[in-house]
Amino acid sequence: MSERIIHETTPEESARIDRLAALAEQDRDDILERGRLQEAAAAQPTFVGEVLRAMLEDSPVSVFELAELANVDFVTFDDFRCGLHELPAAAFERVARRLGFSLVRTAEAVEV
Repeated sequence: MSERIIHETTPEESARIDRLAALAEQDRDDILERGRLQEAAAAQPTFVGEVLRAMLEDSPVSVFELAELANVDFVTFDDFRCGLHELPAAAFERVARRLGFSLVRTAEAVEV
C-alpha cells in the first residue's frame, strides 16, 4: 500500500501552477484545432490528400523524419499537414516517395 504525501504550496508555487495550467489549456485548444485542420486537409479528394492521409494512418515514418526530408522545420511541416502551407514540388515528391507513393502517367494530357 502506498503512503499519501500532502504538500502545502506556497503562494508562489500556487501562482506557477496556475500559470502552467493556463498554458496547458491554451495548448490543448491549439492541438485540438490543428488535429481538425489535419483531418480536413487529409479529406481532400486529391493526391495531396492521399499523402496526408498516409501520414495520419499510423505511418511508420515519423513526422520529424518527413520534415527533415522536406528540408523544412517541424512547424512549417506541421502547417503543411494542416493545409496552411504548401511544400515546394520537389520536397513534396520526396515526402510522398518516402511514404510509398509514386506519380505515374496513366493517360495523355487532356484539354480543360
